[in-house]
Amino acid sequence: MARVRSRKAILALGVAIICSWCVAPGASAEWQADSEQLTVTDNPVGHSGGRLVLALRSEPKTLNPVLAQDAASQEVIRCVTADLIEINRKTQKTESALAKSWTVSRDGKQYTLHLRRGIRFSDGQPLTAGDVVFSFHLYLDEEIDSPQRDLLIVGGKPIAVEKIDSDTVRFTLAQPYAAADRLFDGFAILPRHLLEGAYRSGDFLRAWNMSMPPSQFAGLGPFRLKEYVPGERLVLERNPYYWKASSNAFCRSRAPRCPPYLPPPGRASPPPCSRGTYPESPEL
Repeated sequence: MARVRSRKAILALGVAIICSWCVAPGASAEWQADSEQLTVTDNPVGHSGGRLVLALRSEPKTLNPVLAQDAASQEVIRCVTADLIEINRKTQKTESALAKSWTVSRDGKQYTLHLRRGIRFSDGQPLTAGDVVFSFHLYLDEEIDSPQRDLLIVGGKPIAVEKIDSDTVRFTLAQPYAAADRLFDGFAILPRHLLEGAYRSGDFLRAWNMSMPPSQFAGLGPFRLKEYVPGERLVLERNPYYWKASSNAFCRSRAPRCPPYLPPPGRASPPPCSRGTYPESPEL
């Protein structure tokens, strides 16, 4: 019986570790199609086909980035969400992500971030500056008491966040902070249209728990939630609105939005357009 339980634990959740590959560093460029500003990568290609199943030692407790503290939850969350700015784990330099570019004021206290136009959440709803302001308001809310809140306190005061226009957000610090741009790596941007109601009604601490239906979740990562069966499996599928694309010419000719980790739709064995070892099937 103990052996059966052990085997169940190993097979239980075949998901999260893939996320470390999803964000593997590589050369990137900007590409625009139909008013969408995508990031194009030319990372080394891998092998397409099959399904990838990985194990976690425990089940995730939540898919809410503002509240998650356990490793299992954070591993899954990294696969389904995205940040404004990324730290390239190879070069240790900051790179554009959801924010296409940013500027710093002369006194080093203000960071103005310009979002990519046309980016959408995994449910198809557009990303706007309002989502960014809403997200950081959640991280900074003392009543929510996010474990990440202290990272947003600079000079003894919380970072101020304001919307300049639909694609621009400004962050104001109480004092200059040399590594401020690195703060934006690790704060997942959340969909205001799905979570504002729970926040205003006082139910945010219960939002995005593991009992929610997949239709109530949306993120900006390479995958989105498809199914969760407690004690058995958590299935992610390809995010059709993902904002990164492959530089592979064949992929781009068939599907301009071809992601850098899956083959283009409608082709069983295309020239490689994946990065790392990724499944042809969108299920994990």
